[in-house]
Amino acid sequence: MPKQSPHTPDYYAKVDAIVKMLLDNPEWIIKKRSNSLSNKISKDFNVSPQMAREYIREAKKIFIQMGKESIEEARLRAVRDRNSLIQRCRKANDRRTEATVLRDRDIILGVYVENININEKIVVKLPDDMKNDEKQN
Repeated sequence: MPKQSPHTPDYYAKVDAIVKMLLDNPEWIIKKRSNSLSNKISKDFNVSPQMAREYIREAKKIFIQMGKESIEEARLRAVRDRNSLIQRCRKANDRRTEATVLRDRDIILGVYVENININEKIVVKLPDDMKNDEKQN
């Protein structure tokens, strides 16, 4: 038998309304304003302060998750844009701009190292399957 959700559609409608409120006015997410937000939700939805805090807790989870997804989408869009620019640079035989765009793309991906201190030991951790390949060679 499938597991039933413990919440009703009314619960989720209220959580969604709070998410919209947070999106319209992100200052509500600040810890200092949590009592004000809780009081407002309790009054607006005619619920107990405990229930208002539960709605807010759930809404904040959704709000934070939306931000994470937006950052990842922006990163993917930026990489796609850079890849398109790289292709245009290659067609135009513009190696200098291509190198700059490649560097920019690698910074976005987190694989570009800006500075290397030659006095410090650099440790590279290989995945287990690559370690086995190294031993065989």
